[in-house]
Amino acid sequence: MNKITIVFLISLIFSSCKKEQMDDCFTSSGKEKTVQRLIPKFTAIELNDRIDLNYFYSSSYYVEVTAGDNLIDNVTTSVKGDLLTIKNENKCNWVRSFKKKLVVNIHAPTFTDFTYRGSGEVNFIDTLKSNVFRLNLWDASGDMYLLLNSNYIELKTHTGPGAIYSKGKCRELVAYLGGMGKLDAFSLQAEEVLAINKNTGSLSVQAERKLKAEILGPGDIIYLGNPEIELIKKASGKLIKK
Repeated sequence: MNKITIVFLISLIFSSCKKEQMDDCFTSSGKEKTVQRLIPKFTAIELNDRIDLNYFYSSSYYVEVTAGDNLIDNVTTSVKGDLLTIKNENKCNWVRSFKKKLVVNIHAPTFTDFTYRGSGEVNFIDTLKSNVFRLNLWDASGDMYLLLNSNYIELKTHTGPGAIYSKGKCRELVAYLGGMGKLDAFSLQAEEVLAINKNTGSLSVQAERKLKAEILGPGDIIYLGNPEIELIKKASGKLIKK
């Protein structure tokens, strides 16, 4: 590729930025700092972009954002209705070091829904206690480490290589692996489990009383316990007792 072509491509990239975004492309992250933001009550979270998230139990609702002081204002944590949406609205992030992470700590008593579209790492430092918990991964590429205590839990990865690792207990679990990643719920004690694997990754569960397993792809379903089993097998994957 000659120099003229390279200059043209660079010019094309920056010309596609709005004027107010141009400075962002040439701005360093700055010195790291943490700010606390009070937020209203929410019941659902949507996490986007390359942001690490940690959940802590608290009787009140607030977030702590850690980032470079030139970027932190554009790491948004907005609540509309019952939904807390977390985004990195800084532009030209590809020009900055991946070693400097953006981190959001969520402090809340509970919530019920989590949609993950990001590539950061998610950690539940404290156990999330709720009657219902539903998790959906869409084009996610990060890892999630969950501590849960709920009556009913849904863990679903639809697209992307994101992985879910879950510990805790529940009465009923729905575990769905449609993405290319991994769903490990060996340490999530469940009385009844519906496990569906449509892809190549492994899906692991613990079922005490009943397991309905649907194998719809080449990936395996691996289980702990001695449950009553109902198996629907339409592909090459296997049901394996650990």
